[in-house]
Amino acid sequence: MATSTPIQVFAVLARQSALTLQSILSAMPSISLVGAATHEDEAMETLRVAQVDVVLVDLGSREVDGVQLTRRIRQEYPNVRVVVATASSSPEHIFAAMDAGADGYVLHGNRQGLEVAIRSIRLNAVWLDPGIATQVLDVMTSVTTPRPNARVLPTGLFRIPL
Repeated sequence: MATSTPIQVFAVLARQSALTLQSILSAMPSISLVGAATHEDEAMETLRVAQVDVVLVDLGSREVDGVQLTRRIRQEYPNVRVVVATASSSPEHIFAAMDAGADGYVLHGNRQGLEVAIRSIRLNAVWLDPGIATQVLDVMTSVTTPRPNARVLPTGLFRIPL
């Protein structure tokens, strides 16, 4: 019986979170943490030389602008998928991350959601944490009466009234 190759995950997060993440991911079959970085340059150098399937970007890291890093990863490594992990459920953060190219958005503490997000985006799907569904729907339903300064997604499909 053939075994599947583990999903290679690289994390960009605050230093104190690395051990916790290693513990969480080690309990997930066929998912392997191949490394972690605390700064953007360190992350981009690792992506240049390592085989990485999914990058987990912590928006709460003070050392890294997670939205800018997500945008840069998507531009320079279009085959690498990005999951944003954060404690924030604010529409501004959600849509900024998705606009930058994040494939998934998971809230801290949702271990099962993290696993589903990693597996889903590896299959080229988009995954949003159920904990942000209300905020996303509220923004989408308010599109019918956008504010004058509303942003338009790059796809042009709808306005984000933020």
